[in-house]
Amino acid sequence: MRKLKPENAGGQLKSAQGFEADGVTKRQHEQFGYAYDAAWNLSQRTNNALVQSFGVNNLNELTTATRAGTFTFAGTATEPGGNLTSVTVSGTGLTSGNAAIYMDGMWARTNATLANGVNSYTALALDANSRTSTATVSVTLPATITFS
Repeated sequence: MRKLKPENAGGQLKSAQGFEADGVTKRQHEQFGYAYDAAWNLSQRTNNALVQSFGVNNLNELTTATRAGTFTFAGTATEPGGNLTSVTVSGTGLTSGNAAIYMDGMWARTNATLANGVNSYTALALDANSRTSTATVSVTLPATITFS
């Protein structure tokens, strides 16, 4: 079971952190932060080391979205608990390496440097019975988006 520790200010969520049941081990893909402008529009949000910033016009309409920092790639396996032994992730801006595995079968791999455009990732999972599963995903992630 995981725990969530939210922080509020002025009725707006400022942060939320996910932890394993021990209350100490951070779930890297569940480290959220939020900032708001004077009109309480969401101006910035973070997920671990990824920072997304949002611009609005004088009518409080969304005009831009940008990103900076590194991405935490996460997923889930159908082997919760101790049966999942490893998940190796590789892809755009990320050398092949092991992901952190959580007790509910979720996993996370930090520090992917996103490309401006197409990003592709592959996850290879291994369980205690030597069974493997591979998943690949390709997504287009522009560094800046302009809305009109």
